[in-house]
Amino acid sequence: MEDGLQEFRVLAEELSFTRSAALLGTTSSTVSRRIASLERRLGVPLFERTTRRVELTEAGRALRSRMTEIDALWRRTKSELGSPATPPPATVRVRTYPVKARVLIEEFARHLPDLSVVVDANNDVQGALDSVARGVAAAALHWDDAAAPRPGRPGLLTTVVADEPSWVAMHRGHRLSGAAVLRLADLADEDWILAPAGHPLRELEDRAFAAAGLRPREGHVAEDVSLVRSLLQTGRFVTLASATVPPNEELSVVPLADPPVRRIMLSVDPSALSPAQVAGVRRAVESFYLRTANCSDAYRRHRSGQR
Repeated sequence: MEDGLQEFRVLAEELSFTRSAALLGTTSSTVSRRIASLERRLGVPLFERTTRRVELTEAGRALRSRMTEIDALWRRTKSELGSPATPPPATVRVRTYPVKARVLIEEFARHLPDLSVVVDANNDVQGALDSVARGVAAAALHWDDAAAPRPGRPGLLTTVVADEPSWVAMHRGHRLSGAAVLRLADLADEDWILAPAGHPLRELEDRAFAAAGLRPREGHVAEDVSLVRSLLQTGRFVTLASATVPPNEELSVVPLADPPVRRIMLSVDPSALSPAQVAGVRRAVESFYLRTANCSDAYRRHRSGQR
C-alpha cells in the first residue's frame, strides 16, 4: 500500500491524531509525518488542522470516497472468487468493548458449537469496527451515540442490537440513590467521573451535558471499569453508566429522564463467515444482550415498557 494511505484511512475516520496513532500502534508524530508526506506527493492538502480539530478537505473527502469504493470492490471480489466447496472457518476473532465476556462466550458456544471464538475486548470502540473492515476480525460488537451515529463501513453487514440508555451510577449511600428518576440538572452540584478527552464515551457525555445546559464538575477522569467502581464506592462521585449495569449492595443505578442513548450494533464481514455462521453470530449476540439486559430489574422493566 502507498506509504501514508493506511494512516489516511484511519485518520479520515477518527479525525484525531491521538486516536489514530493508538489504532495504528504508533505515535501521533509518526501519523502526522506520513500524512504530510502523502499530501506532498499528491500535491494537495487532505486535512485542515487547527489546535482544536481535524477536518477533511474537499480533496480528502474525494480520496476517502475512492478508497471506500476500492474496499467494497475488494470485498465483492473475494466473495465472488470464494469457492462454495471451501469449508467455513473453525476459529474466528470477535472484537468488542468490555462486556461480560463469559456470557458472550457461552452464547457463542450455544449457537455455534462447532466454531471456536476468540473474544478480544477493550475500550477501543471504533478500533473494533476498523479491525473488521481490515479483515483482522470477523465480527465486532460496538456502539455509537444514537443521536450522532457515524456512517457504516461498506461491505459489512451491520444490525442494531439495541438502543441502550445511559443512566447515572452512584453509591448506595448517596442522597439521590433512592430516586425513581433523575434529570442531569438534578446532578449539577455533583462531582463526576468522566471518560478521558477524545474517548467515544466522553463525546457521548459532552453531548448529553450540552443538551441539558450543564457543565459537569469534573471529579475524576477514568475509563477502567474497576477504577470507576472503586471511585463510586467512596460515595463522592457519580457517573454515567450503561442501564444494563446491575445494582448491588454498594452501587445504585438510577434512570435518567431524556438520557443519552448508546446504539449497540453488530457488524459482520460476510466474506469471512458462511451464511449459517453469520446467522449464528447474530443469534448469539442477541441472546447475549438479552441475558445482559435482564441482569437489571429496572432496565428489564424499561425495555418491557418500550414494547
